[in-house]
Amino acid sequence: MDVLLQFAGSPGQGVIGVAFVCLWALGVIVHIAFALAVLASAHRKETTFVGPGMWALATLLGGPMVALAYWVINVSSLSAGAKR
Repeated sequence: MDVLLQFAGSPGQGVIGVAFVCLWALGVIVHIAFALAVLASAHRKETTFVGPGMWALATLLGGPMVALAYWVINVSSLSAGAKR
């Protein structure tokens, strides 16, 4: 029995592991959601630099910061194509 407890680790380690897995899963969901939103937005308009698929891939890998860059470059009033 002592050998089994030795591999189980100290009490509380399982809770920390579950918390990290939940945070990781939440991060994956956020990246996917932002990538899908950027993809949908990019298909509706002409994009700068690269096409919609590349913007979505960059957002999938980079997350909300890349989505912010997409918004500033392509959607906001700061973009080159903004009507003044």
